[in-house]
Amino acid sequence: MINKVLFFLYLIFASYRVEAQKRIKEDKYLDSLAKKIYFQHKELYFKRGSLEAMKEIILYIKNNDKYYLLECHTSRDGLKEENQLLSEKNAGMIERTLINLGLDTSRFTVIGKGELFPCCHAHTRAERYKNRRIQIKEVSEEEIKQLKKSKK
Repeated sequence: MINKVLFFLYLIFASYRVEAQKRIKEDKYLDSLAKKIYFQHKELYFKRGSLEAMKEIILYIKNNDKYYLLECHTSRDGLKEENQLLSEKNAGMIERTLINLGLDTSRFTVIGKGELFPCCHAHTRAERYKNRRIQIKEVSEEEIKQLKKSKK
């Protein structure tokens, strides 16, 4: 009896581990794509290679039944309010581009985070460049609905 319970627990753990490894792999893939999306400094123009990455993101999202949040971040150059406004404009630009490239709006939302969550200290030009980024997070359908409601 104990062996059966242990075997059952082992199967559950193994299944959970495989699923966790798959999710980590997917997160790394999306993260690598998101790192290819950049805007010109203080501009609403994509840097070279960004559209190709966005097309890959669209294919990825279309091929599964999950929901995603795309966050636009800025560096701390300039005023806080200007950076927030810039990240919101960048979010709008990304959202329009994804829609124009054929992604269903019910599967994702994009928000501007401004300079609130830097990924590095931003002492150097390269670090400030890294802070001007996009992050993609898997979220629930309910979270998408709430985020869309709060954007209005």
